[in-house]
Amino acid sequence: MDFKQLRVFSAVAEDLHFGRAARHLGVSQSTVSDQVRSLETHFGTELLPRTSCQCN
Repeated sequence: MDFKQLRVFSAVAEDLHFGRAARHLGVSQSTVSDQVRSLETHFGTELLPRTSCQCN
């Protein structure tokens, strides 16, 4: 776990959207997903629910 992962997690939690968090951070959505998935692996649990909703 590192500061970047926590910053990404915080952005997703604030925006409630992986894509918007990625735009705010200036990175790709896949980078955001990978960082959150790495934290989830570290803690052994899902931290943020995923849906396939294309909501804005």
